[in-house]
Amino acid sequence: MKLAAIDIGSNSIHLIVVQIQRDGTWTVVDRARNMVGLASQTLQSGYLSESAIQSGLECLHTFRRMADAWGAEAIVAVATSATREAANGEHFVELIRAECGIDARIISGREEARLIYLGARNHIDWADRRALIVDIGGGSVEFIVGTQDTPELFASLKLGVRRLSEEHLRHDPPTRPELKALRADIEGSLARLVRRFSDRIGFDFVVGTSGTLTNLALMAALKEGRQVTGRHGQWANLETLKTLARELSGMTAEQRAQVPGLDPQRRETIIVGAQLAKYILRAVGKTAYVACDYALRDGLVADYVQRHGPGRRLAEDDEPSLRRRAVLALYRKFNQSGAHPRQVSQLALSLFDQLQEAHGLSARCRELLEFAALLHDIGIAINARRHHKHSAYLIEHGDLHGFTREEILKIALVARYHRRALPERTDEGMRELSRFDQDTVLKMAALLRLANALDRSHSNTVAAVEARLTPEALHLDLYARSDAGLELWALESNAPLFERTFGRAVTAAAHPAQQTALPWIL
Repeated sequence: MKLAAIDIGSNSIHLIVVQIQRDGTWTVVDRARNMVGLASQTLQSGYLSESAIQSGLECLHTFRRMADAWGAEAIVAVATSATREAANGEHFVELIRAECGIDARIISGREEARLIYLGARNHIDWADRRALIVDIGGGSVEFIVGTQDTPELFASLKLGVRRLSEEHLRHDPPTRPELKALRADIEGSLARLVRRFSDRIGFDFVVGTSGTLTNLALMAALKEGRQVTGRHGQWANLETLKTLARELSGMTAEQRAQVPGLDPQRRETIIVGAQLAKYILRAVGKTAYVACDYALRDGLVADYVQRHGPGRRLAEDDEPSLRRRAVLALYRKFNQSGAHPRQVSQLALSLFDQLQEAHGLSARCRELLEFAALLHDIGIAINARRHHKHSAYLIEHGDLHGFTREEILKIALVARYHRRALPERTDEGMRELSRFDQDTVLKMAALLRLANALDRSHSNTVAAVEARLTPEALHLDLYARSDAGLELWALESNAPLFERTFGRAVTAAAHPAQQTALPWIL
């Protein structure tokens, strides 16, 4: 299959389109980058400006068209520091869904670091050593320590190039007091980080994965007169970085744009980037870093392949069941990303199996619930705000071969009722069903609402759920890979349908999953 991955960063928005093979490997068939500058003024004001939002939407419209032109069956997209910190970040994400048909999610600094690690680990020769991976973004800097097989420490500091440029640099070129304040800020933050890292673990070499660090490595190679075949794999030596940092700090933006190897679009932030690179190497006691041109967007692809299993495709021609082939064909047609619908499907089936005594539904109903869960979000391709109704329409009119009219209607209604208003027997569609089938829809929809709430963050946080039923209540124990606060909050607002249908209150508690959680040290 073809997959599009989009990184909505604070400085740039990146797209890659990949061809995934059956063995889980992939090849990049297209890539694009647009320096939108979402973080411009945002990190200081706390709001994404209207101009930044519109620029972002225009870029994502273009990227959506590129993905469609390649025939991408799925699009995965994440937004990082600028959107994460903006008070209107969720509004921006809703606009992306509504206007571009891209289901982007805002990720934490920890998740950003994890994805960067996944993107970098297969493209640098680690040779059984431990690496420190550094990614300098517009709003934050991510640090990851680990081996090629295992990430061991994650950290994120608010030291992005856009953030620090706006906080400290008022003149062009900057004044000495401005540079002094910038250096003090960087050194103070790094000293605290290094103390925490050194108490836990050491590392053998440094990898730089961001556009800033790969661009600096290219500039350093050219300055030293080394043979240059690209940015990936270039070494940036500390002494050369010191020279670049000093020279760039004394230039105007126009002069910096003429420096060999510098991307002109980075001329406003490269002063901070060079200072960061220099002080990071000094702080960790290393004399160079190796540039890696693979980072978060590549990590999105790796994460997608991992979640779906090596070589697994959402391919209807691999499935012997006519009914399942029809569902997967509809699923793919509307560019489902895969991770969230499949996670909701698994959680819904788990609840179905554990609550068999309460609902008394048949194995055929279990199959219909699974299909409704897989298809519940396809309406986002039309409109995000009313996607539950659009999902129902697409299911009802989606040429699902192998189903009766009543079965299709049940799937459509269960998908429709996964959010918003509670179902009523007098609703359109429900009126076509018998009283018995209406009860069936209510029960399945109640389970789907709970399952959808259990993946509210769209990040597969809940590894497993255990359901305990009493005459008065349903208690859910969530075994979570990370903080499940968003899922617990979502359960409160999605419990009423279950409570009305089954006459039992819903309570929940979160517990760590069985596997050891990665430490989040800052």
